[in-house]
Amino acid sequence: MGWPYDTTAAMYRIVFSGVFERHPTIRIITHHHGGFVPYYQGGMRGSWAASEEEGRDLSDKVSRPYIDHFKKFYCDTACKDYVPKVLELALDFFGPERMLFGSDTPFGAGNGQSFTSGALIYSDASGEADFTGGLRAEMGEATVRADTGTVYLKKDNPKAASTASKMPSLNGRIDHVAAKGQITIAQPGLHATGEQLLYTGAEQSFLLTGDAKNLPKAMDARGNVTTGAALKFRRACSGGGGDTTVEVLNKAPSGLDIPGGVHTEVLAEEKKGRPSR
Repeated sequence: MGWPYDTTAAMYRIVFSGVFERHPTIRIITHHHGGFVPYYQGGMRGSWAASEEEGRDLSDKVSRPYIDHFKKFYCDTACKDYVPKVLELALDFFGPERMLFGSDTPFGAGNGQSFTSGALIYSDASGEADFTGGLRAEMGEATVRADTGTVYLKKDNPKAASTASKMPSLNGRIDHVAAKGQITIAQPGLHATGEQLLYTGAEQSFLLTGDAKNLPKAMDARGNVTTGAALKFRRACSGGGGDTTVEVLNKAPSGLDIPGGVHTEVLAEEKKGRPSR
């Protein structure tokens, strides 16, 4: 609650110090729908009126009505999650000409997770979101790209389920993600490619497989390439930070019919050979 309170307090100081009176063309953008102002404007008006009835002048630097000066601020639409009623209050107070698009991405979006694609179909009944037309997923430090993907939400919290057809918040609700087609995973110190990917939310791990023609590959910062029937990536330290460990599986998990064994190439700097092991 501290952030919107600090925003509201800053707006108060700006208005009653006469900033808008001295600088009528100044543009100031406030975060998170303009703090508490759109929701508490009635209480603000009442407290000002009560103060003046008691003979306490709020400011000799600001013309009346005071509330009009608060409407000179701009606001953005970032507010941790999408709440239509809150957005409507801000829109009614500031007006569309002073509302700017804003987003908390990549912060606060499902533990740093966000998904974009050409098309999206969400089923509230199954708790599944199908992304087609090219998928880009920001998952912590990793950027994942694929042709298509499906996000499966947890079903262990009925109260968290959406009651509308809109896509709910992913914050803490991702069970697993399955993606297919031209998979790439890019993160500091690692670049991997494959054809099928399974992300598990509980482990925060990636399982990458290839197809009948191409095995999955992972290249580290030194240029060493690792391949196998399946590759499993996991952070050595949870919550970000630490190196990524790569586990090579000789057999693809059930349901992922990807043949092949294990092969690791160490790319020597002098490029005189590529020993295998």
